Amino acid sequence: MSTEQRAKSKRFLTTGGGKFALLLIGLCALYIAILLFAYSPAGNLSIYLGAQAAIGILCILSALAVIIGIPLLLMPRFKRSALLEIRMASVTFIAIVIAMIAGERIRVIEFSLLTKRAEPITKAISDYESSHGKPPGSLDELVPKYMAKIPGTGMGPYPKYEYEVLHAGSDAGWELKILCPLGTNNNDLFFFRPGKRYDQSEHGGRVERIGDWAYVHE
Repeated sequence: MSTEQRAKSKRFLTTGGGKFALLLIGLCALYIAILLFAYSPAGNLSIYLGAQAAIGILCILSALAVIIGIPLLLMPRFKRSALLEIRMASVTFIAIVIAMIAGERIRVIEFSLLTKRAEPITKAISDYESSHGKPPGSLDELVPKYMAKIPGTGMGPYPKYEYEVLHAGSDAGWELKILCPLGTNNNDLFFFRPGKRYDQSEHGGRVERIGDWAYVHE
């Protein structure tokens, strides 16, 4: 970058538009950081829901600003300010959409990492089944021979594994799952079956395959 280009960049950052751009970048970076923390062992569901609500409100407000600004373009008195408002709101909306796409990617990555952390417990269940000819009745039966203790998921909002022996005749035999609610009226679910075969719709929702596991969007 030349000296002249650096000077222009510095001048831009001191203008209203430059400060707005920095603020927008900072807010999007903060959203991503909050999501990463929410999925960490120290995180919780309230942090995740708060971040999602905040980004959703910003998205709605920016869309409303564009809608309100369009009629004002027809009024000479407000045309200049309306044009600036529409530009800033449009940039905000695009930046938020990009941040939300990045947030969705983070979700997939975090659940992919969870499948790796769950490998010891799925292996322990399979080893028990091989030794006894049937799956354990509960996860507690794995301790201490197959596992020293039942681990947590390592994901703060959804810390515990749930386990179920399926009905007789099922080719799966058992199911390991993690309840992933996104609020009081949502029952998303992340689960594993040893057969690794999942329908497009299970547990009352759409199935998204993540590794050998399935995420159910209610």
